[in-house]
Order: sequence, then C-alpha cells, then structure tokens
Amino acid sequence: MVDLDALEAALGKMTPGPWEDDREKSEGDYGDGPMCRTGYDTAVILAPNGKRLFDALNSDAGEVHEDGPDEEGFYYAWDEVSRRNAAGIVLLHNAAPALLAELRQSRDRVNVLEEALGEKR
Repeated sequence: MVDLDALEAALGKMTPGPWEDDREKSEGDYGDGPMCRTGYDTAVILAPNGKRLFDALNSDAGEVHEDGPDEEGFYYAWDEVSRRNAAGIVLLHNAAPALLAELRQSRDRVNVLEEALGEKR
C-alpha cells in the first residue's frame, strides 16, 4: 500500500505550486547531414513566481519533432519527450494535494465499511 504520510511529507518539502510547464529555445542541433538544423524548443518547469525549477536543456533523451516550413520558410522544432514529461510532472504535482486527500478519504470509507461488515484486511 502507498505510504500517504511519506508522500505528503515529500510534497511538503517541494516548491509549492501551482507549477507551469513552458518552453525555451535550445541551441542544440537536430537532423543529419544536409538536413541538420540548429535550435529547437525544449521544456522548462516554472514555479508560481516564474523561476525555473527544471529544464531539459542537457537531456540526452530528446526526440526532436519538426513542423514546417511555414509561408516564410521557417521551421518550428521541439523536443517532444521533454514536452510530454514536463506536462505530466506539472499535472501530477499540481494534482497531488487533492489526490492525496481523496485517497485518504477513500481509505477511511473502506475502513468504515469493513468494520460494519466485520471484515479486516
């Protein structure tokens, strides 16, 4: 069973939320040979005051996707792995207090029902 006290303690030591995911330009290269390009967006996680908590600038797990060219001949490129991971981390961190409260409440309800039925785990 998940230790809710340990999760709450860890959450209490983290930077308070809500966190945001955003992007910033990396100077890294992507592509091969004549299709090699420079510069793509990578994920960053920000605290409520806008300060950077995490970024993926030095990640070697990136997967650069590209869209374009647009009408002006420009390409838009981004690291899809960092985008997905940052969005998931932010979503989970911001939802954690409510999830923990709901789980505690559900456990309490189960305990009441088990006691009423004369069962114990």
